[in-house]
Amino acid sequence: AVIVVGSFSFTEIAEAFTEQSEPWWAAVAFGLGLVTFLGSALALVAFSPVRLRLWRTTLVQAAAAFVSLVAPAGIGPAALNLRMLTRRGVANPLAVASVGLVQVSQFITTLGLLLVLSLVSGSQSALELPSRTVLVVVVLLALAVSAAMLVPRVRQWVVARTVPIWQQTWPRLVQLLGQPRRFAVAIAGNLLMTLGYLGAFYACLAAFGLKLSLIDLALIYLVGNATGALFPSPGGLG
Repeated sequence: AVIVVGSFSFTEIAEAFTEQSEPWWAAVAFGLGLVTFLGSALALVAFSPVRLRLWRTTLVQAAAAFVSLVAPAGIGPAALNLRMLTRRGVANPLAVASVGLVQVSQFITTLGLLLVLSLVSGSQSALELPSRTVLVVVVLLALAVSAAMLVPRVRQWVVARTVPIWQQTWPRLVQLLGQPRRFAVAIAGNLLMTLGYLGAFYACLAAFGLKLSLIDLALIYLVGNATGALFPSPGGLG
């Protein structure tokens, strides 16, 4: 936070607010931000093993957004959703599996939209592909992880951490496969949440007279969101 905030020029920020801003767009961004709570609530309601009231679940998502200001992205909201399910009488393993499915579905939806938009945009997108250096670093990191998995102690540690989560999540996923309506509601909720964030991003840019094509805007947001999910940091800094 110190590094990021230290890179800001508060004089330029003040000038942008006083000379270039259009306050009405702030109201639009605020309204679309509220829509994201509804989308997140729909996904949780769809995957919940017990009946949840949509209004109460939406309020919990608003509280989760507050928690995520100080907790890493996804971890704080997941803990609050887990607490909500256990307070409704859901056994802890089943609650963990349900919340895990919500998190996974949101990440898969983000990657799916990113893939579709990347294919649709083609060479018309203004978003540049990673440089050769970045790609080499990514490949080296992947090789380092693969090499670490060859060490028995590291492999045992990874298995001990991942297998219990998979054993809890898989039965719940199999159970939901026979309920396509729940999956449809969850996907709709995830899409609504993502579109709400995209709309709020667009409104924030428009508030300062900046314009981007919808494809470029969506690609920038989705790449940032996917990266932030891989490297959790408080307050959405990732």
